[in-house]
Amino acid sequence: MGKYQKTPFGLEAMDTAGQPLETCFARVGANTGNLAFFRGIQKLFRPDFLRPAWGLSANEEKLSQYDAFLTTDLIWIPQNQVYPNTEKILNAIGDRPLIPISVGLQCNSYDADFQMHPDTVRLLKRLEERCVIGVRGNYTAQILSDRGIRNIEVIGCPSVFYREEYRFTEREGEPKTVCNFKTFWGRCRAWEIELLKYFCEKNLPFIEQTRQPVTELKNEDCSRFVPWLEKQRHLFFNTAQWDAFLQNYDFSIGMRFHGNVIAMQNGLRALFVVSDSRTRELTEYFGLPVLEAKEFDIKKTLEEYWEMAKPTEFLTRLPVLRKRLENFAEKNNLVLY
Repeated sequence: MGKYQKTPFGLEAMDTAGQPLETCFARVGANTGNLAFFRGIQKLFRPDFLRPAWGLSANEEKLSQYDAFLTTDLIWIPQNQVYPNTEKILNAIGDRPLIPISVGLQCNSYDADFQMHPDTVRLLKRLEERCVIGVRGNYTAQILSDRGIRNIEVIGCPSVFYREEYRFTEREGEPKTVCNFKTFWGRCRAWEIELLKYFCEKNLPFIEQTRQPVTELKNEDCSRFVPWLEKQRHLFFNTAQWDAFLQNYDFSIGMRFHGNVIAMQNGLRALFVVSDSRTRELTEYFGLPVLEAKEFDIKKTLEEYWEMAKPTEFLTRLPVLRKRLENFAEKNNLVLY
């Protein structure tokens, strides 16, 4: 079988300039961090973008020009989640492969008893009959293997491979720092409040990735962060603007994987505050600098945290992991650019 020359990706890239905020968030899957994910895939595989699910199976003439399909539907699998639309796409494309990129489980810790819905297990087994499944990290790989899904390759996240080479700038004086946080929803844990307090007291620029405002937090004392966020909150639906903004800084700290990856791609050191399986397995795979959430200390200075963010291990691993990604592409007859 020859290399696939026509490979559509299951999301549509659109310009959100001038669109209502709800429309903008809908275009990026409700999280602007997906922009980093999208452009990584676009650079690596140069696919066409098609709308998934409802409209995909209707245009058989358009679909006929493709030899294989990529999907990101399975990058976030909570316990007992099902994916009927992915099943529809698989049924619509006949015997051609639907190749999942960065399949990943989502839970607070490495739960050995992660509950995968039988329909999702069945879907993944159907997928592995046609392709090698790309998974996010070793935890996800182990759980899938335990469920009998073994035609897999750990590839991490395509966003990291957007840069073939990372160059980090050295700071002068106190690190010029940006920060990020999780989605403002529900009740924050004590250490999360401390983290927000730290960012607020230092008046750090805050890069938001989702629509939910801090007022949606259930903690009674979170209203004190509103004035700071109103002044320092930044939201980007365009990676060029995001990149340009980061040129004024040399350090990023927070809980957002893609937010920190974009920072690193612009020469900033980044410290990943880890509190769930998703971020943990990605940072472990890439050898990224981490701070376990419960080890956050509000008394530490930004300079101390900057020192913890040395990218030495990441830079050593990256060429090796790029080779693994190339191996994944070759097994799936994909052209990797």
